[in-house]
Amino acid sequence: MMKIVHLVCYIEPELGYQDYFLAKEHAKSGHEVIVVASDRHYPFPDYYSTVYPILGNRMIGTGQWQCDGFKIIRLKTFFEIGSTKIWLRGLHTTILNLKPDVVICHGMTTFNALRIISLKKKLGFRLVYDDHTLFCVVKKGILGALYYRLFDFKRILRHADTIIVFSD
Repeated sequence: MMKIVHLVCYIEPELGYQDYFLAKEHAKSGHEVIVVASDRHYPFPDYYSTVYPILGNRMIGTGQWQCDGFKIIRLKTFFEIGSTKIWLRGLHTTILNLKPDVVICHGMTTFNALRIISLKKKLGFRLVYDDHTLFCVVKKGILGALYYRLFDFKRILRHADTIIVFSD
């Protein structure tokens, strides 16, 4: 049995998505699974007329919940830019306390993707990245182009044990 941490910006068990189903299957396989996410739901366009009836308020709050055999730890959001640039307050302490065997970081272009590397060096866990960033998203506006130009993908490539991509 392994302790597996899924590191995501947002998780919506009510809607499914790959990160939820993967955590659920890992738990069904007998692993201890913890999802570390923000204290809010994804900022869907027109949130209140689209997903509010399913998810409720966008701001959930911090804390721990059991969900389909795994634990969700929601951390305070220090700041949020767009839909995937989110800074989780307490991330380092949380991961240090969990002492995972494996961390699966969902999204290579997030702040989490770079922040988790220093903890890999300290704790020695296996680090897996998955990404489904579409090229059409990468080039949105001057700030978006600058962000992706300055983002340290080479550092991720040096420290990742595995990278799984779901798009071109």
